[in-house]
Amino acid sequence: MKMMNLYRPIYDRLEVEVIELSNFILFSDKHLNVTSIKIAELLLRTVSEIENVAKAIEKKLLINKDEANKSKNLKLHKYLDIIENIGGINSKVVQISNHNFHFTNQNLI
Repeated sequence: MKMMNLYRPIYDRLEVEVIELSNFILFSDKHLNVTSIKIAELLLRTVSEIENVAKAIEKKLLINKDEANKSKNLKLHKYLDIIENIGGINSKVVQISNHNFHFTNQNLI
């Protein structure tokens, strides 16, 4: 039986909320410094989900219980290092695209 991806619906919801937010804030190079409680909440939820996914991937990769006990004290950057060593995340490119997004300077994103 295939394991259900519990993280996908959360990601999809975050994506919908960011797109909804773009109806109220013009997402453009000029507005990269705009802040709000909603933006802060979305950022915190996103980082929390990144940490959850990183931990889940790391758990799947652990071979013995000694490694599992050591990993309980790992910080997020350590989880990300483990995933980077496996999947080369730092070399991946994310393209932001939506009709409400008006970014032109790719170096600012």
